[in-house]
Amino acid sequence: MRHRFSTTALTGDNFVPMSSTTAVVADQLVPTYDCPTCKKQIAVLRKEDAPYRPFCSERCKMVDLGRWLDGTYKVSEPAKPEDLEQAADGADQAG
Repeated sequence: MRHRFSTTALTGDNFVPMSSTTAVVADQLVPTYDCPTCKKQIAVLRKEDAPYRPFCSERCKMVDLGRWLDGTYKVSEPAKPEDLEQAADGADQAG
């Protein structure tokens, strides 16, 4: 899954826009991303600091799950056998 990256600098509790792919957090440049549910910008130093990634919180994660369960989100068409074969071939080459 690809994320639209944006950047901010963390100053206290505020995000300040910077360049297009990094943020300054604790004097380090780190990538930022937008929560797919609420569009909040998130910048973290370590993966452990973002346990719900790509979401900003458990709430946004559960909202997304609810949208899949109630049919708001859905797969547009069933997977074709050739698509499954291509995915399997790609996994074999990657591993």
